[in-house]
Amino acid sequence: MIAKKFFSRTCQLLFVPLALVALSGAKLPDEYSRVGAGDSAPAFAVTTTDGAAIDTKALEGKVVLVNFFATWCPPCRAKLPLIDKTIYQQIDHKDLVVVNLGREHNSDEVAEFKADYGYAMPFAADPGRAIYSQYAEKMIPRSVVIGRDGNIVLHQQGSSPAEVEHLKQVIQQQLGAS
Repeated sequence: MIAKKFFSRTCQLLFVPLALVALSGAKLPDEYSRVGAGDSAPAFAVTTTDGAAIDTKALEGKVVLVNFFATWCPPCRAKLPLIDKTIYQQIDHKDLVVVNLGREHNSDEVAEFKADYGYAMPFAADPGRAIYSQYAEKMIPRSVVIGRDGNIVLHQQGSSPAEVEHLKQVIQQQLGAS
């Protein structure tokens, strides 16, 4: 009898949350994500290392790419130049906002990293994971595309050139969809 109750309770603990996610329509890219495609993007406001204010609440009507990284992370360091060259430098910024958030870094560390690598795209700090923790529990690099309506279109974890190309395609599709 005890084994039957244990099995029943274990099934409830495992399958009920999975069923709720499946029924919600959210597509989580991995087990560490807190939001996925179709979900409303958690709002945040940051000041970039260049002094520009970015507030996602004020960006309705724009497509937003948020990329979470760490300066010590080799996959992040591989992905950032690809985003800079294939997305930031090639796509018109009229309706696109890009921000790279340094998870667990302060503004000085992020500014130094940006300068050392000569990136053109905006960077900001997320020293206490306040922003990151709204999107995921762990694993970087992680990129999120937010559509013009404020909903997540793509939530991606990884750094391959194919993944960055997919990011670019999704952004271009969103920019074409007015």
